[in-house]
Amino acid sequence: MNLIKNSTFNYGKKYWTYWQDEFKIQQNRTKSNSVSLTRKNLQQDANCQIWSNAVELNADGTAAYTVSFDARITDVSQVDGEQAIFAIRLLQ
Repeated sequence: MNLIKNSTFNYGKKYWTYWQDEFKIQQNRTKSNSVSLTRKNLQQDANCQIWSNAVELNADGTAAYTVSFDARITDVSQVDGEQAIFAIRLLQ
């Protein structure tokens, strides 16, 4: 079960709270599309983000969740100086 609505991006940007224009939806002609970001020859590190709508979980201590994603980088030398490509933000 996927907790994020429109995780396949089949409905475009619907159900995504924040979306920077640098991200483009790639039509894969399958059930699941993907998102791409191409940045080259940057003079300084960049912080590009998309945020899903909030996901509320029952934190009663009895449920376990696995967070997974695929990230494909064709040229690792293009990753910014901090080499950060993904983060999860939790609010309490």
